[in-house]
Amino acid sequence: GYEYIWIDTCCIDKTSSAELSEAINSMYKWYNEADICYAYLADASPAGIEDPSTPNSTFRQSRWFTRGWTLQELIASRQVEFFARDWTYLGAKNGDISFTKLLNEITGIQLEVLTGEMSPQDVSIGSRMHWAADRQTTRVEDIAYCLLGIFNVNIPLLYGEGKRSFIRLQEAILSREEDQSLFAWHSESLTLDEADTSWHINNWSSSFCGLLADAPDKFWDDSDIETTMPLTLTGSPPTVTSKGLGVDFLLLPCEDDQVAKDADFRVVLNCERIRDGQRESPVIYLKRLRGMGDQFARVRSDLKTFVPPNISLLEGGTDERVFVKQNPSSDIRIIRVLSAKNSPQFQLPKDLADRQLQSNWKIKDAWPKQGWTEKTETFLTPNLTFGLPCGLFRLELDADGHSNTVDVAVGMHAPSQRLCRSWCQIMNRDSFLDPQ
Repeated sequence: GYEYIWIDTCCIDKTSSAELSEAINSMYKWYNEADICYAYLADASPAGIEDPSTPNSTFRQSRWFTRGWTLQELIASRQVEFFARDWTYLGAKNGDISFTKLLNEITGIQLEVLTGEMSPQDVSIGSRMHWAADRQTTRVEDIAYCLLGIFNVNIPLLYGEGKRSFIRLQEAILSREEDQSLFAWHSESLTLDEADTSWHINNWSSSFCGLLADAPDKFWDDSDIETTMPLTLTGSPPTVTSKGLGVDFLLLPCEDDQVAKDADFRVVLNCERIRDGQRESPVIYLKRLRGMGDQFARVRSDLKTFVPPNISLLEGGTDERVFVKQNPSSDIRIIRVLSAKNSPQFQLPKDLADRQLQSNWKIKDAWPKQGWTEKTETFLTPNLTFGLPCGLFRLELDADGHSNTVDVAVGMHAPSQRLCRSWCQIMNRDSFLDPQ
């Protein structure tokens, strides 16, 4: 017999934060060192009533396969024996190979991992995340904490932080493993109407996201993504900074990519899968923020694009270290237009230069229209490039009883690396005047 038995549902004093933290951070190790693990499936039919391998069997549909905490029980334990609701024996993880293959079908975990021929650490990060894609936990934070052992990391438990726990998990993973399959996740696909209106002020900023997924269910692709050697061997490991997650990427311009028209660059990740005998790597899309510099956002995360990895990609790309905040919309620039009448900096065209603006002027129109809110006189733009106009305003001037319209371009420029200023420029009849 056995001298000790441990049950996670009743052997942890959850009133003690220290004991709870120790148990969660040590649970994978305890399962791994156990001689045997018994899995009781309260919703599985007794043995002999049905064939567990049938498509709609109660065994396949058991909640045990959708709980977050049971994932590490299955992977870490050397042997797992399954029992039905009446405690009749159903099968074992390392018993009949046909039963092990059934577990592989249900969970998506590689057969070699279940049999112990392969360590979970030999599987790409993206594939391991996929194992948890269809699993749930009662508390939001636990979907991260139940994966600590699978990724061999430890993080403090902070209940109440919500999805931030999953971000911290991924940051801890990146401090140990440099595997870009962590970025090979996708959000739900946009409808055609949503894709066409993604620039709209209400949708545009929310379409910006970070490099890290907010939950494992974003890794809904098959768990066959494998890490590969990078196309370029230079570069530094990822870092977490106040500017966001810093990663070295080979940036490929996507000017001709009509599908990703909202992006500036595409990145072919250093991982791949095999489809129809061909290797293909996932692609993510980035947009440069603030017009220049190293701040980026991921866009169109709904696009599931793969391309053959090819050395020819090096010809059109540039190596750059990019920084991506998990909430890039916090860096969106809002230009507020103030009615600064009689300002000495407001210079009229030559044909109006002799007139005094002693009366009213107002903004008659703005472009792009999606970014302009007349009530608050604010202008939101995704196309901010230092030195170039990000928007145009048509002013209606009422001077000396005469009404005229003048088009004004507005934008930002950077006199130095640490300083940026706004500018506005009257447009003449024929061409745009470069800002000074």
